Amino acid sequence: MSGFAAEIIAADVIALVIAWTIAPINPTVAVLMGAIGILLIALGGLYRWRLTLSALDALPGLLGRMVVAGALAQTAGDLVHEKSGVLNVVGTAVLWAIAIALTRSLAYAHIRRRRSSLRTFHPTLIVGAGVIGARISAALREHPEYGLHPIGFVDDDPLIGEPVLGSVADLADVMTHTGARDVVVAFSSLRDSLLVDILRSFDRLDCEIYLVPRMFELYQPTSGTDHVWGIPVIRLPRTAFRSNMRIVKRGMDIVIPAIALVALAPVLALCALVARYETGGVIFRQERVGAGGRPFNLLKFQSLRPAGEDESAQLWSLSEDRRLGPIGRFLRRTSLDELPQLWNILRGDMSFVGPRPERPYFAGQFAGDFPRYTARTRMIVGLTGWAQVHNLRGDTSIEDRVAFDNHYIEHWSLWVDVKIMLRTVTSVLRAKGG
Repeated sequence: MSGFAAEIIAADVIALVIAWTIAPINPTVAVLMGAIGILLIALGGLYRWRLTLSALDALPGLLGRMVVAGALAQTAGDLVHEKSGVLNVVGTAVLWAIAIALTRSLAYAHIRRRRSSLRTFHPTLIVGAGVIGARISAALREHPEYGLHPIGFVDDDPLIGEPVLGSVADLADVMTHTGARDVVVAFSSLRDSLLVDILRSFDRLDCEIYLVPRMFELYQPTSGTDHVWGIPVIRLPRTAFRSNMRIVKRGMDIVIPAIALVALAPVLALCALVARYETGGVIFRQERVGAGGRPFNLLKFQSLRPAGEDESAQLWSLSEDRRLGPIGRFLRRTSLDELPQLWNILRGDMSFVGPRPERPYFAGQFAGDFPRYTARTRMIVGLTGWAQVHNLRGDTSIEDRVAFDNHYIEHWSLWVDVKIMLRTVTSVLRAKGG
């Protein structure tokens, strides 16, 4: 947890104590309301580092979360016979939101003082040595309370005489050498399509990226928009590898496969027996490309007699292979041949949800033929994925798969994973496997 988040959480806890002192309710209900409320605030992203600090701007969203927290705490209290009046709980929730406006105002004032004294700031690079980049740099220097300290620009064709530390392609190296923690992307001379590829490579770096939107003069700010002296900036959300929620995802990938391997042991044994009967083998191992381009051996039940190693690695579709018998066809159509990949998931080679891993031969071909194909390897590969639930599997468009996989990575959430798994189960039950 960052120091910024810890300070704001402390302010919210103090606010709850103040509210409970004014309108005391059952202590158990109060503790439950506090825990639920802080969780809801965290899930809403209201504890992350912000440039502009305003307790009043956050108040409407906080008020709604506090009332929901109070209702849930009251319900939980009733279940364990710890009762408080509904009106008392709602009143305490409203008082808590109002008290938060006070305690956060004091916390924000303290944070702004620390930033202004340059005791707490983030060294920042600005992408785009143009008019807007210069305006942002000047504003950050004149107003250190934003917490970003500009240390230079990167651009391929700078328009101003500010210090340019390298080209946009060298951005990662410049960050390493300068110790920069944040990046503000203004309008550089580099094409946006190339800049997207560069910024995607930052997914594994511990930095924050802010974008100045095109035609920002017409941009309508949202609750997630910051600004630098009147110029709106959008903080890019952290993708899976830049978010602490990846720990929860990995936890699910340990618990669920462990339970499934035990619960499905009879099914696994039966599949192994019929695979052995028809093909002479049980487990088929094939090298695939995983996260970060690292190879691993993907496991499946053997559904056909194996081809030569080169043929197996380079044959694109097996659906019409004459070596595929009726049992193997059934295993593939119902996706039962994929069950050994539960072990891959438990080992950490894969996740339940993610871009499907490809064989090295085809991964090399696709990387050369389709822009941004390698961007799929930013995230751990999966048993199923966003492309698969849209029927992009087998002999379908690779370009579409790339677009769907990168969309999934950039909009990932645990709820998206749940939706994909539910849709996958529906597809399997309808026997639409490959």
